[in-house]
Amino acid sequence: MSTQTTNFGWNKPGVNSPTDQDIWGNQLNNNLDSQDTLIYTISTSGIGTSRPSYSKNGTLWINDTINPWVLNVYDGFEDVPLGQINTSTHQFTPANGVMLVNKGDLLTSDGTENSILSVGSDGQFLAANSTTTTGLQWVYAPTVIQKTADQSIISNTTLANDNTLFFTMDANANYAIELCVFYSSASAQVIQFTFAGTSTPNNFFANVNISGNANNTLINSFFTAYTTITTAPSQTNGIIKAWILVQNGTNSGVFSFQWAQNTSSTTPLTVLGGSYLRYT
Repeated sequence: MSTQTTNFGWNKPGVNSPTDQDIWGNQLNNNLDSQDTLIYTISTSGIGTSRPSYSKNGTLWINDTINPWVLNVYDGFEDVPLGQINTSTHQFTPANGVMLVNKGDLLTSDGTENSILSVGSDGQFLAANSTTTTGLQWVYAPTVIQKTADQSIISNTTLANDNTLFFTMDANANYAIELCVFYSSASAQVIQFTFAGTSTPNNFFANVNISGNANNTLINSFFTAYTTITTAPSQTNGIIKAWILVQNGTNSGVFSFQWAQNTSSTTPLTVLGGSYLRYT
């Protein structure tokens, strides 16, 4: 009766007589056993920590010591990486000899061959830049904080932080800030405002423009300190624009736009939704 090979269970003919054995039986069975062993070896040893011992020119094998796995081809002298197999995402990334090993690395091209673009710093975004090797560059993009609703106060002349237009500043960091505030008031209780921030910055410069509907009033002021308090002209609608540089010192803290009525009134003073603060 027939038997089966060890690994794949191929049926081998039964050898029932000395004639069968001498003519073909034993030889065929031995060949099937050898073929079974060889195919099993190839199918199970093409993945591991090193190139299989049977490798010839063109042999493919996988290094599974890390994830992603690395798919290699043996060229007769060296192993050439073809790409990566991510066993978590089940994706293949071609490499052309370039391996992604660090968190956040990107596979890019310089127009001739693949290369690695390392991840940028926290808070940076990827932007097109034709002057760089890969045509890409990590850049800082402005952060925009915008009021989504009006904020009003009545009978209040005490300067206080706006409920939206503020952000936290790090120590020893530089900030370029743009502020645009739209406000509405009765002329008897016009807006007063200032800026608040960290103590003892290395530099603080601010150019502030105020415009409104009181005879097309335009006021331009230059600040060199946070606590400069400015009162807008007597008008019912106006805009405050400010361009500010802060070179922060060793203290962290909050930058904020502060405002209040200049003259106490039960008529609301309102900073309008759509006002914004933008910084980099």
